[in-house]
Amino acid sequence: MRKSISVIVPIYNVKDYLRQCCDSILSQSFSDFELILINDGSTDGSYQIAQDIAREDDRILLINQANAGLSAARNAGLIKAKGLYVIFVDSDDWLEKDCLKLLYKNAESMLADVVCCRGQYINSLGKCKKSKRLVFNSYIEGDEILLDALKVKSFPTSAWGKLYRADFLRANQLFFQQGIVNEDTLFSLQVACVARRVSFINDILFDIREREGSISRSSFERLFQDMDTALNLAREFMKQKDRYTNVIDKMFKMRYLKSTLYNLLQIAQRQDYMNYSKTYMYCMLHTSYRMYWKSCVYLPFRHKVMFILSLYPMSLFLSVRLLNCFGFRMH
Repeated sequence: MRKSISVIVPIYNVKDYLRQCCDSILSQSFSDFELILINDGSTDGSYQIAQDIAREDDRILLINQANAGLSAARNAGLIKAKGLYVIFVDSDDWLEKDCLKLLYKNAESMLADVVCCRGQYINSLGKCKKSKRLVFNSYIEGDEILLDALKVKSFPTSAWGKLYRADFLRANQLFFQQGIVNEDTLFSLQVACVARRVSFINDILFDIREREGSISRSSFERLFQDMDTALNLAREFMKQKDRYTNVIDKMFKMRYLKSTLYNLLQIAQRQDYMNYSKTYMYCMLHTSYRMYWKSCVYLPFRHKVMFILSLYPMSLFLSVRLLNCFGFRMH
């Protein structure tokens, strides 16, 4: 019998966190789901822990594959998924007890292709930062979805915190791009391009563990390279779907600036000035950041200010470090 939800959890070297993640899923107040664990070539004993967990509950399907990256693991789970809906959970994160119940109930009542909820980021010191409140409206639909996603307004960029209708993903052949670390950016924009309705829940239902060694912080030069690749692939997808209008072009270039600026702020916060300078120059030489400068007029005011500062490497670096002194840090 087909399950209501397929929960997809890629696993790579998370032996200290995997049990908490799986326990939070298996103890959900909603029980009509299958849990698909994909071990992506772990070398730290995570696979053995996953095997032990899989023996404890017949709702679990365990897949073991050679290391191929997060996107390949998620895609392997998507191929095997038999649920009416699909949700992605990173193996070092965990769910609030009513997460699946509330997302499923909303998806069914709103007839949505995607349901979004909020999460909270928890660092190694136990400090918690909640994601921003979503739209006050219960849903958005049609052309508004892609514009919202490009503006990073309400439709989140992350793959987590969303319940997707499985038939919607299959009908549009939506999978994660392998070989890049900004796969969520590309996937979310592709989803926004073809979704007919997206609904929202303002409850905090996901808990996201912040780790310094996570893939998103593994190579700063690669962040710029792959963000450029992801956004350009997203633009090609929009063109293929005949969605790339003049208005979308303006918003796309604004999104390009905003996403690249986010990474510039990351390196200013996390690298010493010598390494920051090298990475900064890599960004300026290998992306379209400066080329799209005219689109800064569409940025929100505070982003516009930071964009102007970012044209001068020392100004951006000092500004970020000063903000850090006052407690303003990027998660």
